[in-house]
Amino acid sequence: VNPRFVEQQSMKNLSERTTVWRHTLQLAHERPWLGHGYGKRTFVERYYSGDQPPSLFHYPHCHHYWLALYFHKGAIGLALVLIAWSLLALALVRLAGRLSTPASRTAVGTVLVLLTFLHAYGLGDYPDSVVRYAMMWMAGIGVAAAKMCAPPAQGQGL
Repeated sequence: VNPRFVEQQSMKNLSERTTVWRHTLQLAHERPWLGHGYGKRTFVERYYSGDQPPSLFHYPHCHHYWLALYFHKGAIGLALVLIAWSLLALALVRLAGRLSTPASRTAVGTVLVLLTFLHAYGLGDYPDSVVRYAMMWMAGIGVAAAKMCAPPAQGQGL
């Protein structure tokens, strides 16, 4: 658990995350379809180029995975990423229901739990550094688990 969560003053308002979320959403609405472009530098330049709200903190990113996708990639990019993650989760859930051995169900279930945890984390912070790499790895591991644990195909996909 992050030590800053013990500090009461900044945690009253989630270290002013509501401030950065509100302003980022306003900026994202300015370019709703294609977004502002990818990268922390793009976020910082755009966030601090105008009338950003006062805050005790400097924000290198917006501290929210889905909002960051909307800001960077717009509604089109956000929808594509949402569809991709949803299809992977759906494939794993369907697969888990068809598996017969406890070991294979546990493997698929573990991947689902980790994906759920990573996305829950992304609701309060932007998955950066180790967490971002874990998300990338979990996408690949999820596809591999779905392929390796799947029963022999009989003309049907996942």
